[in-house]
Amino acid sequence: MEFFTPEFWKNYAKKRKAEFQTSKVATKKIWEEMAHFYKDFEKEKSYEEIKKIPIEYLENQRIFNKPITIADICCGPGTHAIEFSKRAKKVFALDISQSMIDSLKQKSKKYNIKNISVKCNDFFKEDFREKFDLVFVSMSPILNELDSIDKLLLISNRYLFISFWAGKRKNDIFEKCYKAIFNRNFKWDILDITIIFNYLYSLGYSPAIFYKNSCWENKYNFEKIFQHVLWHLKFYKDELTENEKEKVKEIIKATDSFKTYIRIGFLFLDKEESCKRI
Repeated sequence: MEFFTPEFWKNYAKKRKAEFQTSKVATKKIWEEMAHFYKDFEKEKSYEEIKKIPIEYLENQRIFNKPITIADICCGPGTHAIEFSKRAKKVFALDISQSMIDSLKQKSKKYNIKNISVKCNDFFKEDFREKFDLVFVSMSPILNELDSIDKLLLISNRYLFISFWAGKRKNDIFEKCYKAIFNRNFKWDILDITIIFNYLYSLGYSPAIFYKNSCWENKYNFEKIFQHVLWHLKFYKDELTENEKEKVKEIIKATDSFKTYIRIGFLFLDKEESCKRI
C-alpha cells in the first residue's frame, strides 16, 4: 500500500483503536446517562476557557462578518450552539441524546433565541438534505471514524471546525480503577486529531491546527465521582460486578481530587483556500 494516502490513514485509524469502538460509545443510551453531568461541566472555569477558543478563532478569521449558516453536529446541551446563534443567520443543532436536545431547547427559550433548529438523531443515520457554510464538531466520538470526516465535508459548503483529543488525557483515579478491573494498564486508544489532520491533508486539503493543554478539575462529591468513573468504564465493559464497583469505591475514597490533564487540538479548514494537490 502506498504510504500517506487516504486509504493508508483509514487503515491506520482502524488499527489505532484497540477497544474504543465508536459503534458502542456513540449510542443514545450512554449519552443520555452523561447529559446531567454537563450542568456541572458548564460551571467549571477550565470548561469555560475551552469553550471560548473556537468562537475567538472563528471571529479572528472573520467568519461571522457575513450572514452564515452553521451545523453544530453532536451539539450536546448547546454550549456552542447558543454562542453561534448570536453570530449566525441560522444554526442547526443535532444530537443523539433527547436530554441534551431538551437542555438546548430550554436555553433557547430562556434567552429567547429564535434561529436555532434542533433535531434528535444519530449522526450516522441522519440524511442531510442541506449544506451549511460552517460545520462544527467538538469532542464527539463520531470523530473516531474517518468516514465521519467524509460526511462532514459533504455537508460543508466551505468551513469545517473540529476540536478533539490530541494525544494526552490522564486521570489518575480512572487509570487506577481501570487497572483494578482489567488487571492491565490503561491505554489511551482514542483517535488523535492529528490523524484527522493527516487524513484531510492526504485528500489534498491544507487545514490549520493548534493545541491547548489544560487541566479539568471536577469539584464533585464522592457519589458524582463514582458515577462519572462508572460511566467512562462502560466504554470498555457494559456493566461492572458488585465486587468491581466496590474496588472503584475504595480507590475513589483514597484520593482527594479528581483532575484530568488533557491536550485538545483545534482544526480549521477553509475548503476554498486549501490548495488541492491531487
